[in-house]
Amino acid sequence: METLPLPNPGFCDPLMAVGAEDYEDEGDDEDLMERIRRFDLEKSETLTSEKAILEALAEELWDPATGETIARNELCEAEPSYVVHWSELLGRDEGDRLVVLAKGFFQFRKDGSFVFVYNQRPYEGTWALDGQNVKLSADWLYRGEAVSAPVERVSTPVILKYNDGKEDTYDEEVFRVGWFRFMRLATTVKGQTRNCACQ
Repeated sequence: METLPLPNPGFCDPLMAVGAEDYEDEGDDEDLMERIRRFDLEKSETLTSEKAILEALAEELWDPATGETIARNELCEAEPSYVVHWSELLGRDEGDRLVVLAKGFFQFRKDGSFVFVYNQRPYEGTWALDGQNVKLSADWLYRGEAVSAPVERVSTPVILKYNDGKEDTYDEEVFRVGWFRFMRLATTVKGQTRNCACQ
């Protein structure tokens, strides 16, 4: 991943050292020794249509011309579904290495607000379509500066190294907006991961 032409996130939380659990709980695999994401080898595709951006990011889908909600039925026909993201906020450390600063659930709401839940605390702001970009604005992000960035579909090679010397590889698929990376999850409850309503 090349250095982004954006200001550093400037995110500071008093309990950042506590961290957050990965959405995919890797702690269950006692044989896994190391997980390496090759940001330098990742490939990206920029989303250029308003429809594709909303489909990728927005909690609810709507018609921009009328504002009417368009029902999603990604999990079952009879139950509406929504989108929530397991997200990572990246930045660079003192050695200019790419690091994860914070992890948590992220919602792009229809009313133009967003919320990033880190350490069980909501960090709120606003978002808006800005041509082919998405603009994020919050007093806790980018030192209060509103920043516009493209929405990219990113594929990152991941190497899993095990204690017995074996290695596995796979590609991690996420969306990226600036320093945020989003794993898109369909759910039947806004802001939560649940699909038990589907029978």
